[in-house]
Amino acid sequence: MPRIVSLVAASCALVAASAVLSVAAAQPRTKKPPKKPRGPDVAAAVASGDATRICKTAIDLGTRGDHVRAGLLVGACEGLEALAADAKRTRIAVSKAATAGDWSKVELVIKTAGATATIDLYPEIPLVAGTYRLPPGSYNVVARTAGGATMSELTLKDGNRSLVVLAPPAAPPPTRHKTVDFTSGEPMPPPHAGPPVIKHDSLIPARYRKGLGKPKPKT
Repeated sequence: MPRIVSLVAASCALVAASAVLSVAAAQPRTKKPPKKPRGPDVAAAVASGDATRICKTAIDLGTRGDHVRAGLLVGACEGLEALAADAKRTRIAVSKAATAGDWSKVELVIKTAGATATIDLYPEIPLVAGTYRLPPGSYNVVARTAGGATMSELTLKDGNRSLVVLAPPAAPPPTRHKTVDFTSGEPMPPPHAGPPVIKHDSLIPARYRKGLGKPKPKT
């Protein structure tokens, strides 16, 4: 009798397990969320130095809602008539975002010629002297030259206007190789050709030199 009870219990367990597996199989599989498309390669666009490519990158960033970086790059669109309409829409979108987010205007002054600046949160975008708009927050602005770097801490809030003045050390002047001129400005005399050629008489007596001509060909 106990053996029969054990078999019945085992059968019930198998039926229950089968039911659980059937329910699990019947449930639909959860789909993974689609991957977000990758944004534009800002660093590559800036490194190319191509104003058209940089402008298109700014427009793309504005379309994606990345208004801060779009605002930092849209200045490259100046003078590009083919992209003027899209650039205008990007500027309007950046301006609306700045107004809604209470961004601050930042006046950047760089006193050292040839220096460029970067902001720690956007290191791939080099900045020249000018006016920019940034959302509230803390930033480090660094200007660099071949001679060194200077950093300034910047805290923005409540739409306050800020001034950042940077004066990194100037780059050392390039090393110039001097050429030493040993001439005095007058034409140099012709090179010495050596002693004159002196012809010596033959040491063989004349009576013996008669037979020293070319030998006659044999017939």
